[in-house]
This record gives sequence, structure tokens and C-alpha cells, in this order.
Amino acid sequence: MPCPFADKWHWRYQEEGIEGLRDRPSAPHHSPNATDADIVDKIACLRQDYHFGPMKIEMYLKWYHDIDIACCAVYRILKRLGLNRLLRQTHT
Repeated sequence: MPCPFADKWHWRYQEEGIEGLRDRPSAPHHSPNATDADIVDKIACLRQDYHFGPMKIEMYLKWYHDIDIACCAVYRILKRLGLNRLLRQTHT
């Protein structure tokens, strides 16, 4: 039974020569379902300035901006931005 991976490498070598055998990035060229940058900016602002959590950000965006986004999507965006954990504030 032939190996499907071998076929891919053979085809690449036939089409592109030795350059076709080099590693290529696996990231997609575009993401048509990605959240708009202005929504991501709003989420980051609400988190940094008002310390809202994902559920409160979801409700705020729905009520005041008519933006329908899932709570889990808000959390994933916060995590990607490194804002999923707030720093503990110490009171002196």
C-alpha cells in the first residue's frame, strides 16, 4: 500500500525541485472567520480599563454595541492577548 505522504513529497520534488522539499509554515494564509480588529480592541479595552470578565464583556458588547459574540470567544481572545489573568492588586 503506497504512503500518501511519499506521494506529496514526490509531487513537490517533481514540481519545485529541491526547494519543494523545504519546510513550509502551516499557518493559514487568511482567516475569513476571524474576529474584527475593532471588536478585539473593544474587548482589550474593557478588560484593561474596567477589569471586566468574559461574561460581562459579552453582555456589554451586546447591550451597548449590538455585537453578538460568545463568552468563550471573548475568553479565547483575552487569552491570545495575554489578558486572561488580571494581576492581583495589593492594598497598602
